[in-house]
Amino acid sequence: MNRRDFIKCSLSSLLAMRTFSPRMAFASGNLGNGKNVIFINQVGGIDTLFAHPLRGAVAGILQPLRPDLFIDPAITLPISNELGLHPIWAPVHSLLSPLGDIKAVTMVGNPEEPGSHNTAQLHQSMGALDAPVGVAPGWMARLMDHYMLDMYQVWGIGVPNRIDFRTTGPVSPLLVDSLADFQIQNRVAALGGANETAHSEEIFRALVQIEQPTSFAESKLRDGYLAMHGAMAEVSQISQVGGLIGNYPQQSEFATSLKDVAKILKYKQLNGTPGSSIFSLERGQFDTHGTQLQVLPGLIDDMALSLRALIEDLIAIGVWSNTVICLYSEFGRATAQNGPDIYTGSDHGGSTTMLLLGGGLNHGTSSVVGPIPSASDILNYTKMPLGVDFRNVFAEMVGFLGFDPDLIFTSPYVKQNLQLV
Repeated sequence: MNRRDFIKCSLSSLLAMRTFSPRMAFASGNLGNGKNVIFINQVGGIDTLFAHPLRGAVAGILQPLRPDLFIDPAITLPISNELGLHPIWAPVHSLLSPLGDIKAVTMVGNPEEPGSHNTAQLHQSMGALDAPVGVAPGWMARLMDHYMLDMYQVWGIGVPNRIDFRTTGPVSPLLVDSLADFQIQNRVAALGGANETAHSEEIFRALVQIEQPTSFAESKLRDGYLAMHGAMAEVSQISQVGGLIGNYPQQSEFATSLKDVAKILKYKQLNGTPGSSIFSLERGQFDTHGTQLQVLPGLIDDMALSLRALIEDLIAIGVWSNTVICLYSEFGRATAQNGPDIYTGSDHGGSTTMLLLGGGLNHGTSSVVGPIPSASDILNYTKMPLGVDFRNVFAEMVGFLGFDPDLIFTSPYVKQNLQLV
């Protein structure tokens, strides 16, 4: 790629960004009530009967259906008499259970029971079952557009640029692989190396120095570069936040993402930022059609240790009482395992369990919300039937942040007052 093509590519990239308007400083993000929700997408469809096993009278019915994957109720960590956690969740359970800061929403899912990962993920991103792809933004983007949230109030950390974040207004969220990587990168040799990098930065500086842009393109490019430069400077300061106490697992990208959340919330606290914050993260590899006993315990262990470190930091920072962590997945797994040997796994299922952690949860309601699967549900279905539409959980999280969910989730669905927060 020659210099002219590189500059054209760089300017086109800026022009395509929805970051035209100069942003307010981090501390100016004042919309909402100051609370925080951390959404964690367990991509692939977590086996909820393994991760959040039944403990009540019907639990034993599962044993002949999944002899290798069955979790003995006697070893589960209790959320209630009917539902528990796999013992690998102990780092989180031991910290939060005495505080009452764990809730589970059972038999939650999609009324259409999509078998496809992509369709299920799309429905969750849209908060709707009928929105056409490429026309309507995801519900997080709609929230940002409707309330004109500041760019520092909505973060996507370690997630792809999905429809969730494709705003139609002038303000977009901050999407970063990690805080440390959100910086100007030098061009590799194939793109011209240091000389091309220096020349493109020279062009950008020239645009910034234009006091009276003479064209629409100059104006938008100038404002876009100012916004991007300001965000990079701000994120650089956030990435240097120290004094965290959580023991985050080494060599874990998920742990790094959670540590970044802790840094952002500590920076927010230090700067007295009054507004609400939304974080979107994900942990993949939950599509365990095979070798589930070899894979899933390690995934849960990584999540449990990483989450405990984050929670310890948020408690120390002083924001835990205003925070909820929402763990969700696109669907659950089948009630029966799919094999009798080391390759045993579980195929795509229907409803699942959403796990909620946080000091901001409603301590006056039950720790388990939603129906407990009955013997009939287990014996007469290959997958768990629907009890709670997933939009009810997301809507309550939006309300928790101080916004009106009815303005965001406008497609009809069966509403239930779950009283989670």
